[in-house]
Amino acid sequence: SDFQSTGVITGADYRMVACGGNWYILIDNVTYEFETLPAGSTIDLQNETFPITVKLEWKLSTKPTCTYKNINILKIVKQ
Repeated sequence: SDFQSTGVITGADYRMVACGGNWYILIDNVTYEFETLPAGSTIDLQNETFPITVKLEWKLSTKPTCTYKNINILKIVKQ
């Protein structure tokens, strides 16, 4: 099926700040951050070799904190 976007997971965010510790993904020349992948994803971020090209469905995060360029990934597969 078709996906909303193609992206590249570039690696982990190792910053020791309040909104750090996530993962970076590049979508349409914009770098976003995400915390987790959806249940059922076959991508194991702890054991992957980056960068990883993916197709995904996503939306901007609605959490009251750390929302700047943070996204929720709804569906994702390796390309």
